[in-house]
Amino acid sequence: MKVLIFFSISFSLFALPALAELTDADLDKIRLIVNESEKRVKQDVKAEIASTEKNIKEYIDLKMDSVEKRLSTYNWVLYVFMPLIVAAIGVPTAIMAWRSVKDRSLERQVEALTREVETLKQRQIVSP
Repeated sequence: MKVLIFFSISFSLFALPALAELTDADLDKIRLIVNESEKRVKQDVKAEIASTEKNIKEYIDLKMDSVEKRLSTYNWVLYVFMPLIVAAIGVPTAIMAWRSVKDRSLERQVEALTREVETLKQRQIVSP
């Protein structure tokens, strides 16, 4: 029975602070603690946002630099291959044009010779 009374008294002593009421000073302290923790959280969030923005800007700058390098490489390739492409297309085209001019002159000569042969045949037919 003594043990039961001892435990009842000790549990009652532990429970007494739970029955206490909060004073205005206690509530003010709680408010101050909550406000300070909110301020710290806001500052931490702002610092994290600033850090994240900085990281994102660095990442974007690196990506832009790599894209610019690629574009400059592609431009260089274009500047090198453009004359080669023009030469590969232009030279055969020029040769074909020169040959067609030569062929036309040969055709004119053949036509002239054909006319001359025809006139000579007509003269021979008319002469006898």
